Amino acid sequence: MTAEQIFSQVLGLMFSGKTEMEEFSNGFLCQLNLKLADTFQQNNAIRAKHGQGALEEIPVISRMTEDVPYEKELTGSLLAYGIAGDLFVEDDETGISNVYRERYLMGLEELAMTEWDEVQDG
Repeated sequence: MTAEQIFSQVLGLMFSGKTEMEEFSNGFLCQLNLKLADTFQQNNAIRAKHGQGALEEIPVISRMTEDVPYEKELTGSLLAYGIAGDLFVEDDETGISNVYRERYLMGLEELAMTEWDEVQDG
């Protein structure tokens, strides 16, 4: 998934369209990179579960067209909830940014509590 695709998810969560895109795009890559750092260990645990090697360093995304090299468990919605919760807080009149932040934090907790056991023939 690209940074731009995650940004589209964020805009949808924030009930924003193309008119607000520029306003929120300024802080988006910074927020995305912070969330990638936050979820680095969880992503490597998911990669191990999938039989993939761990990423050696936290990726830094500098363009919207770049692929985010994280697993779908994170890019599917979790990163978008975390970013939308942070970006939306100043303009939120409904309190939904708190809901998004809670979904993000609960998702991280669920990933952390999941135990990955390898099945061995024997």
